[in-house]
Amino acid sequence: MFSRTLTIPQALRHYADTRVKAGKSVAWELEQARYNFGTDREYHAEDAIRIATQRISLLEFLLAHAASLPTDAASIEVLRADALAMRAHIANARHLIANPWA
Repeated sequence: MFSRTLTIPQALRHYADTRVKAGKSVAWELEQARYNFGTDREYHAEDAIRIATQRISLLEFLLAHAASLPTDAASIEVLRADALAMRAHIANARHLIANPWA
């Protein structure tokens, strides 16, 4: 993987382009974690955490530069709501990891 520095508008465009796909990926991994047990549950839950953590990093960057974003207040609230949703997914995944055989 490579490292790349994005400008604020580029980061917002990247987020907008990948928002739906990333949300579906996290949801799918959590669904698989709930369906499976043991190491399979841990694998899928950890993958959900990895994806959600990447999204949170991007969201935190965007929210830290909210004044510079070329969007309205409603769009910024969507970013905040998405960050909260990703944090909830991480908490759910950690709960599944804590109880892999439950």
